[in-house]
Amino acid sequence: MTTASPANQSWQAIAADLRRQLDAGEYQAGSWLPPRRDLMDLYGAADRTIARALHQLRDDGYLIARSTAGWIVRGQRSVVRSTRNRLSRNERSAGRGAFVTDCHAAGLIPTVRNEVRVEASTEAVADALHIEHGAPVCVRDRVMAADNEVLQLATSYLPRNITKGTQIEDDNSGPGGIYARLEELGYELSSYTERVSIGRADEQEAKQMNISPGEPVYRLWRTAWSSETPVEVNNITITGNRYELVYELPAN
Repeated sequence: MTTASPANQSWQAIAADLRRQLDAGEYQAGSWLPPRRDLMDLYGAADRTIARALHQLRDDGYLIARSTAGWIVRGQRSVVRSTRNRLSRNERSAGRGAFVTDCHAAGLIPTVRNEVRVEASTEAVADALHIEHGAPVCVRDRVMAADNEVLQLATSYLPRNITKGTQIEDDNSGPGGIYARLEELGYELSSYTERVSIGRADEQEAKQMNISPGEPVYRLWRTAWSSETPVEVNNITITGNRYELVYELPAN
């Protein structure tokens, strides 16, 4: 597959050459890239140069590092996370929560592993929900996969005085998710606030998402509002190489 190239190339040129081969399908999803020693010989480059090129391709979503075993080609299929309708009442009425909406639009089959518990709110959560520090909250900790590939980790926090004795505290919150249940309880959702930052997957996140530690991830902190009342905050981690975040903003 790989042909000889001029020696002493920069890491950028090596990454570009490998990217071209990957885009052309010369390496199939799930296959192994040649060992770094072979790439060093092929490109006449130092190990550090090859490593930097491979890490760039990892950050671009082409490769998965497998510790000292080598590098595996990742399948490319982007999930578009659009603000247009993913949190809309129409989607909830159709029985789809936000993640299910993303998967539905991408033609993927979603699965969600969920853990529900009650705990005392941290200072950050309490401030976001406008409740007393240490007040009880319902925590919904979710691992979200599409076609059996984990794409997202999400932990929701809701005031316990809202969720106690409701389906929100069940493992299965029902069609439309917790936002549909909140509206059934009379908390009509009026707006959402999202803060987005870029980070690197830590060891635990990498293990849960089956990615390499250090891979880029989106970190989102979303607050759901019912009029002037915050009813949920959601701490979300998304694989950076599989998602496109699309925001549609009014011009007025």
